[in-house]
Amino acid sequence: MITGIISDFDENIISLKAIPMMIQGNIVSELQLKLRNREGLVKLTSLGEGINRYIAILCAIWASKDGYLFIDEIENGIHYTNYKKLWQIIFEASKMANCQIFATSHSRECIEAFSEANTDNEGVYLEFYRNQKTGLITVHERDNEQLNYALTHAGSIRGE
Repeated sequence: MITGIISDFDENIISLKAIPMMIQGNIVSELQLKLRNREGLVKLTSLGEGINRYIAILCAIWASKDGYLFIDEIENGIHYTNYKKLWQIIFEASKMANCQIFATSHSRECIEAFSEANTDNEGVYLEFYRNQKTGLITVHERDNEQLNYALTHAGSIRGE
């Protein structure tokens, strides 16, 4: 189940395996990948920050099964061309794990990708900003139609 989701992010990934290893008298698991273009297994740590971040997010979703997950600056380490794919997979994995995700981002590209991937209105966009008059934090919810309109018509997002 999780291998298919990992392959959705990078088609070169065939599978993910946890290999037990003995380190300083403790048994730990090292994550290794089987890739289409390589012989044998490859350590996850030898790959780029993006795939490591992505797999960390997936593992965190499954570790938070039937609960909640908070991810600060979800776009960190992920190339902007993969944001939409990341959101699509997060929507799918969170449904499978029955996990509610709360993610923050300051990236316009990441917010645009969220809007594009949120075709079924599965996600909710909340904007937090400090009211200059009262000094209080204000929350503004936008459905996908409102968010898409703001993104395509030079509207303010990110509390701008």
